[in-house]
Amino acid sequence: MRNPHLIMPVLTAITLSLLLSYSFIDTVAQPNYGRPQHLSFTLYDYAYVVLTRNVSTAYFEIPANYSDGTLNQTVYIVAYGGNVSLVGNGNNVTAQVKVFNGSFGFIVIRIKQTFLNLTNIVLEISRNPKMFADLEDRFPPNIKEKYVRKPADIIRQKVVPDFTKWLKERGYTINNVSKAFLAVQAAVFIYLSGYIRYNASALPRTLADIVNKHQGDCDDMSRILMNLLWYYGIPAKMEHSYVYLPLNITMPVEGSYMRFLNAGPHAYTLMYIPTIGWISLDFLAGARLNNPSLVEEESLTAEITEKQLEHARKELSKIKYAEEVMLFRDSEVPPRLKTYNITKLATTLHGMLFPLIEKVTLEAGLNMASTTTTSVTKITNTTTLTQQTLTTSTTTHSAQEITNTTFWSSTISSISATQTVTPKTNVLRKPDFLGFLLLLTLLVLILARYAIKVRSGTQQVHSST
Repeated sequence: MRNPHLIMPVLTAITLSLLLSYSFIDTVAQPNYGRPQHLSFTLYDYAYVVLTRNVSTAYFEIPANYSDGTLNQTVYIVAYGGNVSLVGNGNNVTAQVKVFNGSFGFIVIRIKQTFLNLTNIVLEISRNPKMFADLEDRFPPNIKEKYVRKPADIIRQKVVPDFTKWLKERGYTINNVSKAFLAVQAAVFIYLSGYIRYNASALPRTLADIVNKHQGDCDDMSRILMNLLWYYGIPAKMEHSYVYLPLNITMPVEGSYMRFLNAGPHAYTLMYIPTIGWISLDFLAGARLNNPSLVEEESLTAEITEKQLEHARKELSKIKYAEEVMLFRDSEVPPRLKTYNITKLATTLHGMLFPLIEKVTLEAGLNMASTTTTSVTKITNTTTLTQQTLTTSTTTHSAQEITNTTFWSSTISSISATQTVTPKTNVLRKPDFLGFLLLLTLLVLILARYAIKVRSGTQQVHSST
């Protein structure tokens, strides 16, 4: 017959063991909201030039050495080859590609990153209109000076009145909410409400085009949001990055083609909160929230002019190329890409890109036999660089980024526009086995103590008998 007095201590110990064997969401585990995440990735970028006219060089755009307080990222070049050369030294190195018909190049880099996942703080702000109101006068002078700029006229004239009306319909006014809450609502308004319909484009748009037509992609929306936050005196910036997501997309760029595997080229806006730092407001792809973001550069470019767009179109007409960008966690790199034989690696990368090379060639009206001359012999013209010899900061532009191209697939799941902010979060995270062992030890001690007590009581009964 089971003793009912044993049930409660046993259940209590087991429950504590299970609960404390996991790390709770950030607000429970750490009052500062951020749980550091340590990540390591390998990126492969291979490009082949099918046809060029008056273009002699291009640059690979890859993640950079970057730190802003809530994210720290270090980049190492581990291999490069083809018609690639490294320009610069120390922390100011770029990967330059010689451009001519049939030229090719590749670069392999390692990215080590530590960032604070601040998804939970965004959720809390969205539920508390007064959150962080007491910190609004505590922006560091250097932050406010650099990251609060004069917004464009069209933002003041059209976007601000529309946002104010939208906010009022939800029961809020500018004067009865904190700036943190205002920033989160502004992100919902721009990214999710339908005020700007998502429409991908190989070229960025002017602010007037975005606002008047109410359409744009991630880069376009983020520039509008950054301007809007500046209007309210909120420090804000944009980041261009590759978001690590399980996707495989091919994008046409003015007669060229780019393939992205697990690497979504993206742009998004961040806000600054005193005592915490930079917080992502990316409600399109969850960059630096639910999903890792490998930053290429930060930007305060608020407007793209028609003159700049015309120049970009002209430059794009001079080159036809195919390129693939592939991103893997270090533990997920395919075996065929792990080789230290640079010739073999180049041949493998070329083979993977060949269908796009063929597509670009045929659409350009060229003959495959006369244009695709790359062979194993040609690929042997490669060089390599070990991770230990160079740490690089690269924020220059590659062939595909001549136009400041950004793109985001509309098929990526995002937060519903009918909700304020509802990113997916798990209440429990990875096991903490030390905590489990400690609680298991406690359970054993409780059981042992009870067994001793029961045995002592039994002996007394026998003695009395």
